[in-house]
Order: sequence, then structure tokens, then C-alpha cells
Amino acid sequence: MSQENVEIAKRLMDAYNRRDVDAYVDCATPDFELVPVFVGAVEGGSYQGREGIERVFEATRDTWDDYRIVADEFRDLGDRVLMVGRAEGRGRVPIEDEPHHPAVAQAEQVRAEGPPISA
Repeated sequence: MSQENVEIAKRLMDAYNRRDVDAYVDCATPDFELVPVFVGAVEGGSYQGREGIERVFEATRDTWDDYRIVADEFRDLGDRVLMVGRAEGRGRVPIEDEPHHPAVAQAEQVRAEGPPISA
């Protein structure tokens, strides 16, 4: 099952980067919860279900000219998958002339059946 979890996490990341709501939702249970690293840390919020991911993608399009997560490595942690990588993007209102590339690590809890996965 652990390699399957890694593959699901990769498909989630790909769908996220393409802002493909259908592909993202197809990888998850209907009641999944997304806790974005930056939003969750600052605002303590999360997004649930299809409507939640639609709001995440809309906010991303409104804020960024270009934004994606580049996964350098996926680590199998049993019931979770740790993605180590970086975010790359250029905001709509640039703070400086160069694009931003902060390092990120994101843990995804992946379950083939049962309650929600977190990404």
C-alpha cells in the first residue's frame, strides 16, 4: 500500500499544479481536507471537499501569475507521504523583481479507503 500512497500523492501534486479540480477530487474521498502549508500556518484554516479545492485554486489564480510546487522527493512514512520540495511563483503584485522560491515540506495522509486524506 505504501507505494500506492506515494503514487496518489504524486497525482495530487500534479493536479494541484495544473489547478485541475476534477483530477484532484478523483484522488481523494469526498470529504477530504486540504490544509495548505502557508495558509494553515498563518491563518489556521483548511479547505474541505470539492468546494474547498475550488476556493484554493481560485485564490491561487487571483494571487499568483505563476505558482507551482516542485517536488524534489517523496518519502513513504507508512500512513503518510512526506513531499520535500519548493514552491515557485511570481505574484500578481511583485514584492521584488525576482520570483519567489521558498522551500516547502508537506505531509500528505493518504488512505485508499475510509475517512479523508489530508494534503
